[in-house]
Amino acid sequence: MDIISALNRGNFLCPSFDGKKSVYEVKGRKFTRQIRHLQVRFISFNFIVEFYRSIFLLQPGVPTKRSPKRIKKALMLDKMDDISKEWIQSDILIFNSGHWWTPMKLFQL
Repeated sequence: MDIISALNRGNFLCPSFDGKKSVYEVKGRKFTRQIRHLQVRFISFNFIVEFYRSIFLLQPGVPTKRSPKRIKKALMLDKMDDISKEWIQSDILIFNSGHWWTPMKLFQL
């Protein structure tokens, strides 16, 4: 899930930033939209923020056979996205999925 979008992610991390050596991604990866999970460690605070990316929080599926032909995908409302296993026990969750709820992005998945 794009829990915190790129702009918000930067705003969230900046106030805590003491330098490159005190705040870093645990596996050394760069922040990109393709990576589904990032861990940012704040050494000064002995604290880790984890980012999980999931477009809908639910598993995408195929439409039923009775669906109109124009329906290409369906959301399985009774099944969480596979990455939810990673964050389901989190103490704090921040959801930011509003930018996906536009017709252009929603229907071009």
